[in-house]
Amino acid sequence: MNTHAIFGTDLSPASDKLIECASEYKKLGINRITLVHALGLKYIQAFEEMLKQGVEEKLEMQKKKLQEEGFEVDTKVMKHLPKDELQSLAKENDAALIIIGSHGISLTKALIGSTASELIQNITHPLLLMAMKTIETKDGKTHKISCNKLTGSILFPTDFSDTAEAAFQWLKGRNVSFPKLILMHVQDEVKIGKYLKDKLEEFNRIDGERLERLKKSFNEAHPETDIEIAIEYGKPKQVILNYIKEKEACLTVMGSQGRGYISEIFLGSVSHQVARHSDSNVLFVPLSR
Repeated sequence: MNTHAIFGTDLSPASDKLIECASEYKKLGINRITLVHALGLKYIQAFEEMLKQGVEEKLEMQKKKLQEEGFEVDTKVMKHLPKDELQSLAKENDAALIIIGSHGISLTKALIGSTASELIQNITHPLLLMAMKTIETKDGKTHKISCNKLTGSILFPTDFSDTAEAAFQWLKGRNVSFPKLILMHVQDEVKIGKYLKDKLEEFNRIDGERLERLKKSFNEAHPETDIEIAIEYGKPKQVILNYIKEKEACLTVMGSQGRGYISEIFLGSVSHQVARHSDSNVLFVPLSR
């Protein structure tokens, strides 16, 4: 099993907090990390060299913290945009995962600017978006930043598509222990509407059997996992967000097509809307790599 992750850092205090959460990444089977800072420059070579001097020192500090947690670590300072450099390195190393962070307010608040949304639009490798919480201190002047745990209760919403199947197989293939998994399907009220609602009971029966097959398959690989099945009716995005809060899900695993900005962001795919509005960490898995 590939245990290598590409970790995007902007060297900010928030990214330092993500480094402090390093022990969580081991829960997904990661033991090797390439720590990457992308300058976002293409042509200004003199400026690039000047920036590198300060960047490399800070990268070494973050590298040392990861090594103290037992990770094998290397660092890279890249000159192009983060979205390009992270995916290029993931492909070059056949990495299991790309890790970046968000403040949990919206994807436009990602640690490395718009990198989160840009990566999701054209995802080629599994992408872990770590949710970040910012809490004002009593004096109102500073913020305390923390990141969520990765395992505990994991939510896996599925529409039984090939995209969802790819995400399921990735999760099942992790050689780590998962204490709790919720397999969920939402009957979309918009698609079912008034014309098919009389068939809802039949739909629930069919989809319940599908979820039971997924449960059996996952338990064959992970007999230690307590698996709950949930079938709900409503608007998928809102139902999933409500479940994340109700079940205090640490991680939501979803498939992503990665077809581009218009189709997946402006048209509001469920996975991206969940990432925008959820306090849960979200793991996106592409249909193909």
